[in-house]
Order: sequence, then structure tokens, then C-alpha cells
Amino acid sequence: ALERLVSFCGAVNSPPTRAAAQALGVHLALRCAKLMRNSPGTAAAHEAGSFLWKTFQQLGAAQLEACNKPQSLSYMVTVSGISAWRVFLLCPYANPQDAICPPGKEEGSKVLEYLTVILADQELYKRYHAALEHAETSTTGTEKNNFVVMKSKQIREESEQRAHVSRAMACSTVLVFLRRTLLAGQQMPWSSLQAPGTMGALFWAVTSIFRTATPTIEPLFVKPTPPFMAMYAAELLHVLLHLKGMAKQPA
Repeated sequence: ALERLVSFCGAVNSPPTRAAAQALGVHLALRCAKLMRNSPGTAAAHEAGSFLWKTFQQLGAAQLEACNKPQSLSYMVTVSGISAWRVFLLCPYANPQDAICPPGKEEGSKVLEYLTVILADQELYKRYHAALEHAETSTTGTEKNNFVVMKSKQIREESEQRAHVSRAMACSTVLVFLRRTLLAGQQMPWSSLQAPGTMGALFWAVTSIFRTATPTIEPLFVKPTPPFMAMYAAELLHVLLHLKGMAKQPA
């Protein structure tokens, strides 16, 4: 079942199919969470927990793969995928740690890695710009050098808006996870290696929001961080430093 779900999440599929696969994966994870709550300590609950973790790993890996190329980067899939994950994180009978950083897991979380990449990417608007240009040229057959001024302006403004919404959603979703963990009094593992998908990587990614990133994509300049991102970053650091197992480590 998981292999079939993964095949629908891949970047080769259409955005509606990928978005539906993300929603289906979360639905399966919620069923597992309910089983774990109703039958704690049983072999079935253990199997459900393992399946839940693997499902979210695959959902996160699919999103990471898609965000690397303009041809596969989709605003709809980004927003709908993060929204579906948030449904799980807000579910009263689900434990967010089961999906993102369950105890005893050595590997980093692909979900946390993806959210970290999105919230810290100060050049995300350039990636969306390239994706919109690719979609326009594929649809109309017009080369980007031949775009009229109005179309270029529309693409520029739309890419900035999409980047702002995506980064804000990533920040707020991580904040939901951290707040629920804080309220539950759960211990958070800290990795000094800062491997992708770990709390250490998240901490340093959040701190990077306060300084302008070095440009890596043409044009070679990066727009200033919007005020709302600075506020999100400050609140994320505030909550991170109150979590058990975190306050002693980052410094």
C-alpha cells in the first residue's frame, strides 16, 4: 500500500494527483494514530507507529524532490501538502512526535527537513518565478524574453506572494508542532551534527532568517526578509528554547 502511495506522490505526476496523494497519506496516518491510541502497547500499535513514520517520511521526501526543479515545483501541492500535515499535527488523538521525531529514530525527519527548507529559503520567490515562467512558456509557447511587460509584472508579483504564503505556512506548521510538544512536556532530541531533518538543523535555519542569504540564483541579489518572517523566527526560537532537551544544547 505504501509503495502505491509513493508512486502517486512523485514529481512525475500532475499537481492534483500529488496533492490527493498527500491527503491520502495523512488520512492513513490518522487511522494509524487512532489505532495506537485505542490499543497502546500492542503489536498492532507498534506496527501502526512504524507505518505512520514511514508514511510521513515518504510524503516529506516527495515534497523535497519536487521543490528542486521549476518543472515540478507546484504552489498548489506545497500549500495543500502542508495543510494536510497540519491536520495531523492538530488532531487531538494524534501525537505529532510519531510523525516528525519519534523516540529512538536515528534518521532525520523528511517532513521537518522540508518545512525547514521552505521557511529558511530566502530565494523561494525566484524558484516560484522560474516555475511560473516554465508554466507560461509550456502553455503559450512564448519564450520568456518575449513576455509583455504586464505578464512579467504579474509573474513577479505572483511569485513573491506564493513564496510569502509558503514560508508563512511552513513556519506556522512547525510552530504548531513545537507548541504541542511543549504542552505535552515531551523530550526533544538534539543532534549536534545538524543533519537535515533534525532539531539542530531547524534551530540554525531559523536563526539564518535574521540575516540576508548569499544569492545563488540569478539575479544575484536577495530581497530583504519581510517583517512577518522575522516575527515567526523570533517566536520559533522562543518556543525552541523552552522545550525539554533543547535549552542546554544550542549555545
